[in-house]
Amino acid sequence: YTLDGSEPTPQSNRFTGPFEVPVHKTVRAATFKGGRRISPVSTRSIVHF
Repeated sequence: YTLDGSEPTPQSNRFTGPFEVPVHKTVRAATFKGGRRISPVSTRSIVHF
């Protein structure tokens, strides 16, 4: 996953459990297998009030 709005790659952060999003961020995530993306990229904007 990425927290800067960039496209996730096999080298991006790996989801291993819950994580905090400290400020307004765009989270993008995808599933990879063998270095290839096997799912669509999911994008969510997190807004704290």
